[in-house]
Amino acid sequence: MGYTHYWEWTHPIADQERFSSWSREVAFLLQHLPAYGYNGRDPLVIRSFKGDGEPRCSDEEVSFNGDYTMGQDLGHEGFRITFADLKEENHFNCCKTAGKPYDLLVTAALIRFAYYFPDAIITSDGYAKA
Repeated sequence: MGYTHYWEWTHPIADQERFSSWSREVAFLLQHLPAYGYNGRDPLVIRSFKGDGEPRCSDEEVSFNGDYTMGQDLGHEGFRITFADLKEENHFNCCKTAGKPYDLLVTAALIRFAYYFPDAIITSDGYAKA
């Protein structure tokens, strides 16, 4: 499954205060995630960008992935947005989650990112099911 989220902007959107606020919100979300992903079977465990350590929510970086430890295959591509990214023109990046449990946090983080940085364009392969 190639389920992917995308984010981009054309001109720099760097604002340290807004980035730090967003990072704190993602940290809050991390503490309040449900125990299981969308399907109710697979555990929702958040790890580092590579899927094996601790997630990062700092004034300089927000990064995480699903769980690759102890034989788990609950991650895919790591999610990362850095404050340095916000200084770039014509920035484009994406995170392919393949619909794995950590997709819930990727989606929530991007929704909140759009709130703090309304000039960013957030898109996804996802759709609402009727």
